Amino acid sequence: MNEKSPLRDPVHYVLRAILVLCGALMVLEITVAYLRTYWSWIVGLGGLVMTIWLVVAVVRWVWSRRQ
Repeated sequence: MNEKSPLRDPVHYVLRAILVLCGALMVLEITVAYLRTYWSWIVGLGGLVMTIWLVVAVVRWVWSRRQ
């Protein structure tokens, strides 16, 4: 029951933060490397979804002002 809090030891806190950051950067690098061939499709689909959402929002706004 006499356990030390991880925040009380700054060395372990900093080392843990560095390890988490390095792990996150490695995962991000691997993800980008695998998705590199699909980026154009992802961006295109995102643009299409945003355009459809904008058209629906404008049509709903126009119909609500008409009534």
